Order: sequence, then structure tokens, then C-alpha cells
Amino acid sequence: MSRAETAKRIAISAVLGAYILSAVIAGAYPSPLTSAWGNYLKTALSYWGLYHNYSMFAPDPIRYNQTFRALITFKDGSKTIWKFPSLPDFKADDLVRQRKLPWVEWECYFAFDPSDIIIVEDAARYVAWVHRNENNQPQTVEILRDYQNIKVDASDKVTLDPVITESVLRYPVAEDDLK
Repeated sequence: MSRAETAKRIAISAVLGAYILSAVIAGAYPSPLTSAWGNYLKTALSYWGLYHNYSMFAPDPIRYNQTFRALITFKDGSKTIWKFPSLPDFKADDLVRQRKLPWVEWECYFAFDPSDIIIVEDAARYVAWVHRNENNQPQTVEILRDYQNIKVDASDKVTLDPVITESVLRYPVAEDDLK
């Protein structure tokens, strides 16, 4: 076996080992270790398409339902609402749904966190770009979050709070955002 083949096998083994270790730690009970490990390797594993946040499932599922909308205000004063994609909207086969899964992660885990506001700004720029029109350009994009807390009592009875709408970001569209 040549040195190149040996190096290739070592590299593949290291990535695979890190992925398996990450999957085991991510599936474990939430702790400082699981948080630190997830933050440490999340970027690298995301790049390779191997990262998955298992907290969507046991042992620590999310405690709310949420969706995002964008309210676009145009130059002439008209407004329209654009709904961000969500997994139930993808009525295609499993392969297509898996490619769309990052939308779900974005929607469930990143977009509402104030420390990740840059992601929401990028989403507002994208919405403005999608709705560009030479005769009537978008002027502002407001990202709205609709969420509903899920409560589970001791007898495993599930109740949902009323839906709450909050404004996450009001973004003034710049000329460069439309190019």
C-alpha cells in the first residue's frame, strides 16, 4: 500500500471516528460536555454534511413550535408576506426532504437566538433579493417569529400555549442587497 493510500485511510478514519463520537455524545443527556463537543466540531461536521442536532428527539426535545414569516414593504407602500420554507411544505421524496433539512435546523435552533442575529440579517437580505422588482423595489423586510410553547405535565398530557408573534428584526433594504 502506498503512502498516499495510507494517508487517505487515516484521514477517512479520523473523520469517521469524529462523526461516530459526535453522534454518541450528541445523543447523550445534555451536559457541558455535549455542548462543548457540539460547538467544537459543529462547523467541521456541517461542512461535510455530517452534523445533526439530535436534541430534536430524545432525551431533550424542543419545547416549542415555531415558524418564521417575512413582511416585505415595497417602495409604493404595498406589503406582502413571505413564509419561510418548513419541512411539511416539502411533499417530495425522502432525498429531497433531507436536502431541505437545514431549513428546519435554521428555523428551530438558530434564527431565534439573539447571538445569531447575523443569520437573520442574511435571511432578510435573501428575502429582499427574491422580491426585487425594478419598478417597485423592497424597502424593508421584517422577520416575524410565530411560536407556541409546548407543556407536558407529569401524566404526559401535552398542552399548547396560544401562538405568540414577535418581530425578530426590521431590516432596511440597501441598494446592494438587490444586486
